Amino acid sequence: MDFNPSKCYVLSITRRRSPLSYPYTINGSQLEHVKHHPYLGVELDSTLSWNQHQKNTISKSQRTLNLLRRNLHGCSVKTKQTAYKTLVRPTLEYASSVWDPHVGKQIDNLEKVQNKAARFVTSQYDWETSVSGLKDTLQWRTLQERRFIARLTLWYKAIHQQAAVHLPSYYPLKPTEPSLVADTTRQSHDQQYGAPTATIDNWKFSFFQRNIRIWNVLPPHLVTNAAVTYTTQDK
Repeated sequence: MDFNPSKCYVLSITRRRSPLSYPYTINGSQLEHVKHHPYLGVELDSTLSWNQHQKNTISKSQRTLNLLRRNLHGCSVKTKQTAYKTLVRPTLEYASSVWDPHVGKQIDNLEKVQNKAARFVTSQYDWETSVSGLKDTLQWRTLQERRFIARLTLWYKAIHQQAAVHLPSYYPLKPTEPSLVADTTRQSHDQQYGAPTATIDNWKFSFFQRNIRIWNVLPPHLVTNAAVTYTTQDK
């Protein structure tokens, strides 16, 4: 297989302010070092931050929404809603289980796109109109709620071998406490996972760390019941 050097880049994952820069070459051509670059539709960053990816996601979604507003302004609510769910929201949620933000400002910036979409779909642009009320009328969950559901759904599938997500060995299943078998009233269960202490936000709020914290405190009936009610169906 031949690689095109002009389309290959070097991305070093590090938090150092002055990282080492080794001159990598392919076929005699030196590769360019970058701080972030897209891979399979996700913008990877040298510091493992998702800030740039979220900015790109918001920008792309907003451009598509503006296109819909210009061309579908006279269409029915059903048509505009279908267009939003088909062309805009998938962009807002693509791979969100990985980059789901925990910072309030980033959560709000993503939700602003859906707020504008709610006004577009209902043709309600009066600032006195409650956007939350419009979304309730449309039966739309917030994007944060949808990301939460999608993330936990993927986690559930991963630990039950229903998704191609490998659980690293440093997230072991905790030994079962005998007292939990007899005491069904305790808010605990026998499928808890251990996790290393995370001090860096990029790791603390990563996919495995966040989901384990939530999973370990779920009521036993949600964990032991195979018919988990998590769903990403449209609301």
